[in-house]
Amino acid sequence: MTQAKTTIKTHQPPPEHQNPQQKQKLTLAIVEDDALIRESLETYLETFLPDRANVELRVFKGASSFIRAIEAQKSSSEYLGKLDCLITDAFMPSLEAGKQVLQTAKQRFPTVRIALLSGYATDQLLPLMMSLNVGQAWVKSVPFDYQFFGQLVGQLLDPSLAFGLAGHMQPEAELTSIRVTSSAQITTCMNQFKTILEQHQIKAADEMMTCFAEALTNAIYHAPRNPQGEEKYAKWSQIDALLPEETVTVEIGADAHHVGFMVHDNFGALDARTLLYLLHRHQAGDGLMDTHGRGLYLMHSLASRLVVNVKPGQCTEFILLTQKNVQNVSVGDKPILIHVV
Repeated sequence: MTQAKTTIKTHQPPPEHQNPQQKQKLTLAIVEDDALIRESLETYLETFLPDRANVELRVFKGASSFIRAIEAQKSSSEYLGKLDCLITDAFMPSLEAGKQVLQTAKQRFPTVRIALLSGYATDQLLPLMMSLNVGQAWVKSVPFDYQFFGQLVGQLLDPSLAFGLAGHMQPEAELTSIRVTSSAQITTCMNQFKTILEQHQIKAADEMMTCFAEALTNAIYHAPRNPQGEEKYAKWSQIDALLPEETVTVEIGADAHHVGFMVHDNFGALDARTLLYLLHRHQAGDGLMDTHGRGLYLMHSLASRLVVNVKPGQCTEFILLTQKNVQNVSVGDKPILIHVV
C-alpha cells in the first residue's frame, strides 16, 4: 500500500509579497448605522489593522451617507472614488437598505470585495448574497470577537491570507501536511486526523470525522473530470495512482483553541454563487431528496467554521475548524466565508 507523504511544519506568518513602498493603497469602507458598533470597529481597525499605512479607512453612518459619497462630485470632501473592500451591516434597519448599499457598490466598483456584517442569522442573508454574488457574511457575536474580526478583515484585504490552514490557526500551531496520491491513503489520512481529535479530547470528534471524510472523498472522486466534463472516478472505487494534477493536499493540526483540517484540490471548479445556492437549498429543505450539495451543508452544520477558498481553474480548498471545549452553535450563528480570487 502506498504510504502517505507527510511533512511537519509550524505556522509561519505569510511573507510580504511586495516591498511596502511598492504596495498599492487599498480603500476599505465600513457602513454601519449603529453608532456604538461603528465607533468600536473604527477604533479597533485604526489601532490593529495590519499594514495600516497602506489602507485608507472610510467609515459611513448608514446607507444614505455611503451612497451620497459615491454620487458626490470629485471635488467634494465626501467623494468616494475608489473602493477595494466593503464591510456593511445588512439591516440598517431594514434589509432593503443593506441591499441598496450592495447594489450601489457593485455597480460603481464591480471588483469590490464585500463582507456583510449582521446580528441576524446568516442563513437569512443567503438569498441576498446569491443575487449579488457576495461570498461572506460575518456575525455580530456577543461578546464581539475583535481578534477574529481583525483576521477576517486582513483576509478580505488580501484573500491570499485565507489560503492554507495556517492562516486560520495561531502561530504556535503545528501542522501535518499530506500529499494524497491514491485512494488507499484515505484510511491513513482518516486515522491521522482521528488521532489528533482524540489527543485534544474534542467533543465533536465524530462530526469532524464525518466532515473530513466528506471533504477528502469529494476532492479525490468528484473533482477530477474526463474530457466530456463527467466525473472520472466512481465513488469509493480503487485508484492506484492519481495523475499529478489530480493529487490532493491535506493539512491537519491544532492550536490552543481549535482542531482543524484543509483539503486542497487542483481544479478550482466551484464558484461563490453555486456554493451559496447549495447552502441555501439545503437549509431551506429543498435538497432533502437528493445528495447534490448535501456534503457542503453537512460541513457547514457540523463544524464550528467552514472556509471555502477558490482560485478558478487552479484550486479549491475546504478548511474546517472545531473549537475545543465549546458546543457547536446553530447554523445561523456561523459566518459564511467564501473567498474567490
